[in-house]
Amino acid sequence: MSKYAYLAGLMDADGTFTIHIRKYKNYTSYVPLMFLYNTDGKLLDWVQNNFPTTYRRITVNDNGWKDQQNLQFSSGNQMEIIPKLLPYLTIKKDRAKMVLELCKINNDLLGVTRRYNAGKEKHEKYNARKNELFMLVREANKRGK
Repeated sequence: MSKYAYLAGLMDADGTFTIHIRKYKNYTSYVPLMFLYNTDGKLLDWVQNNFPTTYRRITVNDNGWKDQQNLQFSSGNQMEIIPKLLPYLTIKKDRAKMVLELCKINNDLLGVTRRYNAGKEKHEKYNARKNELFMLVREANKRGK
């Protein structure tokens, strides 16, 4: 089994593909996120040793539950990893595709300033799609009925 198939199984079970929205005075930023949550430190060590991750955070629980840990993958790493996970993802494939699309849009906009007409037009061209992706991922990740 490939390491990507294994990571895909982990992401389907304990991972999240989502989009965070940040509103600033003059614009809105859409941030693609890929997290893996687990309580097994050895498992997350394996992931960190086999895939590039941005950071690892431990949430200490003092209510009798194990401490939860999560790994985050940067946007650049997501662009490298997600295409290799897609053949193996089952439950969260649609969300992974949307996060990957946002990564590609954001990458296309790198270095394009919003201050000048050409840059402003390019950003506005993508804003509707970015918001649509945000809404679709939010709906897909919604809890409950």
